[in-house]
Amino acid sequence: MGKLSLSDLLSFAKAGYTPKDVKELMSIDVPEHENPSVAPPEPEPETAPASNGAAENAAKATAQDPEPEAEPKADDIDYKKKFEETSALLEKLQKENEKRNNQTQGAEKTSAQLLDDRFRELMK
Repeated sequence: MGKLSLSDLLSFAKAGYTPKDVKELMSIDVPEHENPSVAPPEPEPETAPASNGAAENAAKATAQDPEPEAEPKADDIDYKKKFEETSALLEKLQKENEKRNNQTQGAEKTSAQLLDDRFRELMK
């Protein structure tokens, strides 16, 4: 059997194999394929012998993981609905902003403007 690549070792680790299990798998002699252009099939982690029940339990746990994810959770956020609500609020605020008078009314005048106003009053 050829050397195991890093991705092979990671797939064994994800399947729940211990280092001892991987060493046992590496010690098993498997004949090489005669045609080097065809890659040998990937070994199935479930069919490999396991020395303890931990690997089997891990394989069962990984097989059961997709089922709970398929069910919608109560705390899931409906992003489409939130986007539509935000868009509607933005549109409403933009319309209100268009109607608002942007001229500054009652703004404090500068000292130069106040002086000009006083001279105009005196000239009347």
